[in-house]
Amino acid sequence: MSDLNAFLDKAKGDDGLKAKLSEVGTAADVVAAGAEAGFSFTEADVQAHYDAKVKSGEVSQEDLDKVSGGTFTISPIIVATITIC
Repeated sequence: MSDLNAFLDKAKGDDGLKAKLSEVGTAADVVAAGAEAGFSFTEADVQAHYDAKVKSGEVSQEDLDKVSGGTFTISPIIVATITIC
């Protein structure tokens, strides 16, 4: 999954990245934040990560409820990822 996992691992120990990720709204925002930090991954990588978290049950119903009207909102998923893992 390219550099996405490495980026999320770095974010776990970096309060600045954590704060930035808590404000992202789309997969494109996550890609941009990763690029700023020197990582390379795609929106498809972010979507695959999201899908895996949903499938595994690691994402709560509360997080899923934050996704409204079919709009992909990544922030709850990324925040859950960096705090759970």
